[in-house]
Amino acid sequence: METWLRDHLIRTGAMTETGVTRTARLRHCRCGLSVLVGLDDARQCALEARADPVPVSALGEALALVEGRRTWSLHREAGRWVLDPRDDHHIAGHPAGTRLREDVLREHRCGIGVPTGALAAASTHPDTRPPLPAGAEPGF
Repeated sequence: METWLRDHLIRTGAMTETGVTRTARLRHCRCGLSVLVGLDDARQCALEARADPVPVSALGEALALVEGRRTWSLHREAGRWVLDPRDDHHIAGHPAGTRLREDVLREHRCGIGVPTGALAAASTHPDTRPPLPAGAEPGF
């Protein structure tokens, strides 16, 4: 990328100095785990979101908030994966794991693994679910 373009994108808030944009991308954290990284808004005041790539359940989101972690909604927007911050209204109106095509992810913390058991949730994105085996009938 040309220097002038990179500088312009950074200046306007479309990209951070480390190359993070609105599109969420899988990267490796310094702790060795994979994280989803992206700007959490399309405005200049957007923050860099670093989330564990495993969806959490409502219990998982509640625990994340008690631990002082932020949570984000992972969904598709204009053909790309984006992270949007969740607030009290989103959490109360659409608990984690209840909205189709919207996974809730928790803020990444180094040294702590991804959520498992009752804290994890299945993805609500139909295209991320495992395909049916050949010849199998759908369950509806």
